[in-house]
Amino acid sequence: MVTKKGGRPTVHEIPLGELVIDLTLSPRAGIDKKWVEYLAEVIDLVPPVEVVQVNGDKLLAEGFHRYYAATRAGRQTLRGKVRPGTRLTAASLAISENMTHGKPLTAQERHAAIRRYAEVNLEMSQTDMARDLGISQQLVSAVIKTKPTPQGGLSLSKEKELTSSGLPEEVQEKIRDVAKEKKWTTDDVAAAVETQKSDQINPEYKEKALAGEVPPITFKGGEPAFTVSQVAQGAVEALAKDVRVKFAKAWAAATAMDNLIPEEVVDSLDSGGLKMVNTVAPVHMEWVSELLRLTQQRMELRTSLEDI
Repeated sequence: MVTKKGGRPTVHEIPLGELVIDLTLSPRAGIDKKWVEYLAEVIDLVPPVEVVQVNGDKLLAEGFHRYYAATRAGRQTLRGKVRPGTRLTAASLAISENMTHGKPLTAQERHAAIRRYAEVNLEMSQTDMARDLGISQQLVSAVIKTKPTPQGGLSLSKEKELTSSGLPEEVQEKIRDVAKEKKWTTDDVAAAVETQKSDQINPEYKEKALAGEVPPITFKGGEPAFTVSQVAQGAVEALAKDVRVKFAKAWAAATAMDNLIPEEVVDSLDSGGLKMVNTVAPVHMEWVSELLRLTQQRMELRTSLEDI
């Protein structure tokens, strides 16, 4: 059984250059630069780091922020507790020390740490794990039973939408990044997949969607279903390669306008809004008049051809 203790530790002043740094041992998501800056100012007061002697290497197991703080402070050495052990000893020690000391872990980091501790201590009881990690046995049990969020930070349902999409890996990864940044739902991810796969959406819009600059397009019956919010965005004007799709989108917006009572709209506008309507409305009226003229002309022509 791997335990967090390993052999009996001894305290040494360890040259920074002798320490082997492997951040994958740390249960933390990364290095907090502000925390490093703070520790650098009080470097003489920090406790020793934890080091595991693995064969001839001094593997830093716990105290990564203190290591970088010592480097920032211009130190050549750092006090450390050194004990013999294995890489698994170092991993186990890194988790238990970070769970019980130092800067608190986030909830996600804590849950990942508990699962990792269980993996490297397969023969340890949940009661002993709880004791080592300073938490309740009920929490250990609950976390181990819960399926972890897949690598990439998305839920299983969102990952399923991506991995079953047939899209290239690089496209899936871009969707994954935007989904995390924008906090997309599973439906949003599904829409992003359809947007990339559809031949009705032009490449320019697809690229903007992958960059998170425009929203994904929802689909109904295999056809783009544009929302009012999407209609309002000028970038969406270039999304369809078929002008009929553009017109359907504009018509949907016009239909939504029909549900508004003009008097209520005017009452709700400030001076800037009133000026905008006064400027834009005549332009649209001219466009609609031209559309009606051409439509009537085309209908008359088709009637004439049918009578021949």
